[in-house]
Amino acid sequence: MNIGQKIKKLTLEEKLTLLTGFNGMSALRLPEIGLNGVQMADGPNGVKTENGDSVCFPNACLMASSWDKDTCFEIGKMLGWECERLGIDLLLAPAVNIKRNPLAGRNFEYYSEDPYLTGVLASEYVKGVQDSGTSVCLKHYACNNQETGRWVQNSVVDDDTLRNIYLKAFEIIIGSCNAESVMSSYNRINGEYGTSNAYLQKKILRDEFGFDGVIMSDWCAIGDTVKAFCNGLDLEMPSNVYNTVLLLKRAVECGELAESEIDSKLERLLSLAEHAAAKPEKEPYPVNADKLRKMTGEAFVLLKNDGALPCKTTDKLLVVGLGARNPRIQGGGCAQMKTNTVLFPLEEIKKFAPQTEYIESYELSADELNSIGSYDKIIVFLTLPESCDSEAYDRADMFFPREQLDCIAEIAERNKNIIAVLQNGSAVDVSFDGKVNALLETYYGGSYSGGAVADVLFGAISPCGKLAETFPKSYKDVPSNQNFGSMTDVIYAEREFVGYRYYTSFGVKTAYPFGYGLSYCNFDISNVLIERISEENDFGVSFDISNNSDINGKETVQFYLKSYSDFMLKMQLVDFVTVRLEKREKKHVSVKLGKELFTRYTGGNKIMPQGRFGICVARSCEDVLLCEDFEFRKKESKKFNKHTLLGDLLGDGRYRKVTLEALLPSIKFWAFGNENSDKDFESDLFLKNSVYGMPMRAFAYFSNGKFNDENLKELVDTLNGMR
Repeated sequence: MNIGQKIKKLTLEEKLTLLTGFNGMSALRLPEIGLNGVQMADGPNGVKTENGDSVCFPNACLMASSWDKDTCFEIGKMLGWECERLGIDLLLAPAVNIKRNPLAGRNFEYYSEDPYLTGVLASEYVKGVQDSGTSVCLKHYACNNQETGRWVQNSVVDDDTLRNIYLKAFEIIIGSCNAESVMSSYNRINGEYGTSNAYLQKKILRDEFGFDGVIMSDWCAIGDTVKAFCNGLDLEMPSNVYNTVLLLKRAVECGELAESEIDSKLERLLSLAEHAAAKPEKEPYPVNADKLRKMTGEAFVLLKNDGALPCKTTDKLLVVGLGARNPRIQGGGCAQMKTNTVLFPLEEIKKFAPQTEYIESYELSADELNSIGSYDKIIVFLTLPESCDSEAYDRADMFFPREQLDCIAEIAERNKNIIAVLQNGSAVDVSFDGKVNALLETYYGGSYSGGAVADVLFGAISPCGKLAETFPKSYKDVPSNQNFGSMTDVIYAEREFVGYRYYTSFGVKTAYPFGYGLSYCNFDISNVLIERISEENDFGVSFDISNNSDINGKETVQFYLKSYSDFMLKMQLVDFVTVRLEKREKKHVSVKLGKELFTRYTGGNKIMPQGRFGICVARSCEDVLLCEDFEFRKKESKKFNKHTLLGDLLGDGRYRKVTLEALLPSIKFWAFGNENSDKDFESDLFLKNSVYGMPMRAFAYFSNGKFNDENLKELVDTLNGMR
């Protein structure tokens, strides 16, 4: 029985029952027609179970710092097969909202402040999850950029910013992965709740992005039930929360909601159910602990290293802080999961250096402080408490707890050879970095992060991560600092100047810029070449890269579009490539930057910007290796013909020479009565404007028979062949 036949067998009430969840975490259960339900689970960094029989994977904040498509695919693939093993059909992930402000409580679930990086990496994660047959749900659509007042606050954002920043990741993923569902957010967007926002759900998501999957609500998010289902929603979760079946039945009976629209929703829902029931004939892909541990360590971002890292196994080491014995491996809220698999940093460090000593408290005694100078290195774990980085509320500030910062200061007075290991979900204040010799950002790394920390500290793995978000010097420098956290209207006054787009455009100094990250490897990038490879603004970039060290690693080379206009973003990431190199290895890399990477929405239309721009090859948004300037030209949509004005040809360097070779004798004959005249018609304002305003066909008349219709046709064909 196909989907259409199943729908025809249903009564109206049965149809409406399927538009709402079956229970807290499942939907689409109606055994009478063979529907056994779709089981859901949070996401994004692991499968929630009662007994903790699942792995906690690196949170999105750390996955993004890998800048590695292969890493995101592998993590997604392992997680997808975890879902298959545990009977999960639909993973409520990934979360692809933009890190608009560093205080947002769920930033640890989000990838980046940049929509392109978010979209590309999340696409690979989605493809990995789907390898097992598990479906995904993109969330939260849209502008869920704070937790304060998330049920009621109104995100006020102009249309260009909405499309270019906050919807772009959704567009990229839908265009490349065929995601099965999208979750509408709690908040209002320009006055309308996400679940009933026809502009977002119908016009953009359905009509423009071409999304044909299920649009579902966040849990209890519907503000107006009938309006939501009229304006694009397919599925209410968790289950008949607002007497949905009765309200929709009345809406159908009074003609407010057509039954044919209900049937369209059911086609999408039953397609999701069929996909859940069909399992791929593939070998399971279980979690590979060694691979996951390595990927986790490689994604760490080495922010500073004045020779303290890597440690030697013979070093006399002191480890300080609760995070070494009881690490924070994930953020809070729906994403938080129970896991029985946790590697503890202190235990793993002692496997490299058994003599390592440990102090858990940040309040060191007088005797402990007096002995600080005797250690070769002190490793201090700085950890945000459970009250930070969670769903339902935002952070109060960007600081680590005061006792941890005071501990760093006290130790630094006696021994500056400090290695600070950070455990946090998004950008923090690192103004203490002058007191330490090394700063290692590990974010929330999941079950195997403790082992990965030890591997990186002792050089078994080189940290290769790059920041996917800016670390500002101070919260007052954040462009949205005055427009964040409101319970009512949240004005996106910074428009598209989010994160590094703001800092680079307005010359604001940062602590550590977007795209930045050190390594134990010494990478040399040379012979960089940037060239236009088509008249339609396609560019080719090539370079040589070598690893001049005795440790394996990878380097991410970034490509930015640079604007010289005061009204545009100065720097915008358009692509990147991550190159893995064995020790002493050298590679030649070629990348095509297609014209589609430079397009942007303006007034609801996707267009190619015009004018002079730079194509930059960089190590970060502030570390540019080479920038070449090019004139971006508008693609000509119309062909030349005999009515084309001479000014359109003589004013364009591509066509001027050919046009003059064919027509200059005729122009001189018309202007001076002599086709061989040595006078310049363009030096005379009247003659120049007259010629530039004439169509090509005029000179078949003015040439006194020397340029005829056949010559005109040949010229038109030649010019069109040059386009």
